[in-house]
Amino acid sequence: MTTKETVSTESSEYVDIYNDGDTANLRLLINLRNVFSVQLPNMPREYIARIVFDKRHISIIARRNFEVHGGICFRPFPEQKIIEIVFCAVSSKFQGRGIGRRIMDHVKDYVQKREYYDILTYADNKAVGYFKKQGFSKEITIPDKRWKGYLKDYEGGVFMHCHLYKHVNYLDVRKMLQQQKIWLKQVCFKKWKKLPVYKGLDFTGREKIPLSQIDGLKQICNQEFYKKMTLKNELRTLFNYLTNLPDTLIFQEPVDAEDVPDYYTVIKNPMDFSKMKKKLENGEYTEKKLFIHDVHLIIENCKKYNRKETVFYAYGENFEKAFHEKLQSMEND
Repeated sequence: MTTKETVSTESSEYVDIYNDGDTANLRLLINLRNVFSVQLPNMPREYIARIVFDKRHISIIARRNFEVHGGICFRPFPEQKIIEIVFCAVSSKFQGRGIGRRIMDHVKDYVQKREYYDILTYADNKAVGYFKKQGFSKEITIPDKRWKGYLKDYEGGVFMHCHLYKHVNYLDVRKMLQQQKIWLKQVCFKKWKKLPVYKGLDFTGREKIPLSQIDGLKQICNQEFYKKMTLKNELRTLFNYLTNLPDTLIFQEPVDAEDVPDYYTVIKNPMDFSKMKKKLENGEYTEKKLFIHDVHLIIENCKKYNRKETVFYAYGENFEKAFHEKLQSMEND
């Protein structure tokens, strides 16, 4: 049985069929079985044939006359208001043309018109990316009682779920998104036309140009947001440099009290890179001096707890020297 509304795009005609005994439909199902057998080599051919020709399963195919470009075979569960996709494949000859996406659009439209709003499948690992693009997720948001005991369980497959929305026309979603892109480009173009045009940058005699000296950026350099972003980026660069120094491994995490029982008796205000990283990402370093203070705190704690003749004290001194040299070089840039 074919759908009443057959849509033709990209030279493919999309129809839904099942084994109703009609000779033309049987011929299409045989060709669909052949596509599945080639594209899904891990599935036994006998199993594919049994599912495709089973009268409880529906197949939506992309075809041109009797040449099947690809298809999706699924089983509806009317009482549960769900469908299970069993097979999904496009002939290698027609891959990369958006046919797989369009077939899924027709599956969504088919089940939506019958007031089913949940599609489930066990996706092969290689197909997970495809299903994600079609709106499927590994998060199953419907009660277990609606699907457990009804669906086939496939070893090695990833169980995925797609929820449909009642008022969305899935056959027109792509067209709608394209129209939105066109509208957005038009709006942006109107705004771009109003923006001033500046001359290109001149690097003659210098390797770097501060952002604050670039025409077009000068006007926003005093804005609070720009200042915060610039400071955060600068501190992140400095932090990455410090954490990759050879003598800073001992400062990466808090000192373990089990390894050094008296450490927190001596050091009342501990600091380490893991704490600094959290503060940096949370935007707590609103000024550069706050960041510098915490680095100095790490160095001071190291020198306070460890004796001068120890290697740990030497690590602290080496870190302090490298830190100040880096600060000086950043100020000179």
